[in-house]
Amino acid sequence: NNGVPSVSTDWYKELLKTALIHSHSVGVTGGSENTNYLISFNYLNNEGMLKNTGLERYTGRINIESKINKFLTLGTNTFGTLQEREPGNTNLTYMFQVPPNIVPYYNGQYGGSDDFPAANNLLKQVMGTGGSYNQTRINTTWFAKLNLIEGLSGEVRYNYQTLIEEQETYGRKIDLVSFRTGNIVNPGGDASSQSTTRSTDRYINNTATATLNYLKTFGSHDFSAMVGAERYYWNFKGFWAKRTGLLDLDLPDFNSASDSASPQVNEDASKPGKRAETDYSVVSYFGRLNYGYEGKYLLEFTLRRDGSSRFGPDNRWGTFPSISAGWRISEEPFMDGAKDLISNLKLRGSWGKLGNITSGYYSWQSSYSEINYSLGGSIYNGLRQNILGNSTLHWEEAVNTGIGLDMGLLKNKLNIELDLYNRQTNDILGRPTMYLTMGTVGAPYTNTSDMRNRGIEVTLGWTDKIKDFQYSVSANFSYNQNEITGYKGKYQEGWITDENGNRTWMTNRGDVAGWNPDDATRIRVEGHMFDEYYLRTLHKGNGNYFFADGSPDPKGGPKDGIIRTKADYDWAKAMVSYVDPATGKKPYSFINGSSTTQTGGLYYGEPIYGDLNGDGQYGGADDRYFTGASQIPKYGFGINLSAAWKGFDFNMTWAGQAGYKFLIYSRGFNDTKWQDGDIFPAN
Repeated sequence: NNGVPSVSTDWYKELLKTALIHSHSVGVTGGSENTNYLISFNYLNNEGMLKNTGLERYTGRINIESKINKFLTLGTNTFGTLQEREPGNTNLTYMFQVPPNIVPYYNGQYGGSDDFPAANNLLKQVMGTGGSYNQTRINTTWFAKLNLIEGLSGEVRYNYQTLIEEQETYGRKIDLVSFRTGNIVNPGGDASSQSTTRSTDRYINNTATATLNYLKTFGSHDFSAMVGAERYYWNFKGFWAKRTGLLDLDLPDFNSASDSASPQVNEDASKPGKRAETDYSVVSYFGRLNYGYEGKYLLEFTLRRDGSSRFGPDNRWGTFPSISAGWRISEEPFMDGAKDLISNLKLRGSWGKLGNITSGYYSWQSSYSEINYSLGGSIYNGLRQNILGNSTLHWEEAVNTGIGLDMGLLKNKLNIELDLYNRQTNDILGRPTMYLTMGTVGAPYTNTSDMRNRGIEVTLGWTDKIKDFQYSVSANFSYNQNEITGYKGKYQEGWITDENGNRTWMTNRGDVAGWNPDDATRIRVEGHMFDEYYLRTLHKGNGNYFFADGSPDPKGGPKDGIIRTKADYDWAKAMVSYVDPATGKKPYSFINGSSTTQTGGLYYGEPIYGDLNGDGQYGGADDRYFTGASQIPKYGFGINLSAAWKGFDFNMTWAGQAGYKFLIYSRGFNDTKWQDGDIFPAN
């Protein structure tokens, strides 16, 4: 009306736009007999598909390598970036919740709703923050290569990286207007209520590496060795502050805020630990030994010794060996007659141990926080323990065992790779569930569990050439089986009967199970896959409703578990109200509740959950089952196609995964999230 477009907003189209990304580069390469260099510069501009999210980036690089003499070569690889990004942001799932009867923007104004003034305009949310996010990054590596004697060489490298993130934001006053009346239905905050924030985060890490390599051939014997050492250090420190109240909306600078509310310092939830300075380091010693005989028999042995500051002094170091061997069967004399068919045949096997760290930076120590306490009628500052420390914390260890076969047929036109593997991870780091008797203190990190992944990987490839046309086709397939092999003990549940004949349902779930911290439908139990779905299911009625005496049949009701007909509804009402004449108690209950009114949990269209353990509680805590499914894929597959002809080339890659499932959450305007209980979909 009055020139205002008809209202049926597609928020996806309104928020996301066609955007231009353009990148420009210039570079210079050159060199002489002893020196090579590369200098380049790049400018990138990305307008952003979401408004107020544009980005500009400048990148410079310089690589130099110079041979000083026949023994020494020096060089550097250095690059840096400057980046500035606009601060617009939103959660795109809100598009399914915001009502479509709002005009996002028209004639210089942002639209609101007369019927629901509190309804958000997502475009306002995207445009409601001004300022910028800036990044400055420097990454430089300096190296020296040494040719000491014949077959013996060394290399020393030092890498330094720094990242500085600077953010400055402020609120913009945006009123939401009704285009039917012209009135403001949701006023934006004035200058005194707008806030401005400023933060600086600095990350620094440096790595120093030294290696010594030896390579020598003695007749039919090929020998190589490498030893080295490495030190890595990482440090973070930051600052965040927020001030509320601007002197003027056109003066949003942080230093010009009026502090109409108390300033906040280092309370940004996106940076846990209140941006306290944090660091850690790792020191490693390593070596590798390779041996080959006549190019047919191959052997490699490696050894690592790693120490991490994330563990206590008594458990800081871990030793991780590995060994592999190969036999090139196709090089044996007895294979000479099959060369036209079998071009390459190699059998290989390996065993190795690797270390891993997933704990916090200081998890081996207890952490504390401030707290006030009263003593003698006065308030004092004190400390309380937040998280328990664990001085016995040590490395996770992953033991990998594998056997493989490489085969090339028809002059290597057809290639086959087959791998069988077993990966056993022991002493996985995690935080177990704490009993309430421990109070509110957080659980320590411990080496809690073991897990196994084993499976098979197969790759088939064909490569050929027809005059000037070259092409290749390859396909791959993998299968992986995941299982928790050690945790808190085996899961047990079932009925037990005491000496008086009383039956009680027993489960040790609380003692032996863990849960995904973000999803209570996924359980962690020894003997099952990691984060397996542990769900209720719909009741499956037998089609009968009542016994001959008029009492409800607990195994009856709707066959598909949904109250659809009057007979289903009458059965549900009878189950809720039924009283056992022998005990005088109601033996049946439903997780939906006991209301059979239109607004209650047992009405037409409502689900009936299954009573899997037969205790009369339909959908109770003990009516869940292991589904045998998780979000971890069991199968992987892919295909790669490539072709080349007279300077033109073409590549295509397809990849997929299967054998995993997700619970799907539907979202709508009237509720932030809706889920059909925690039922696992049949399909």
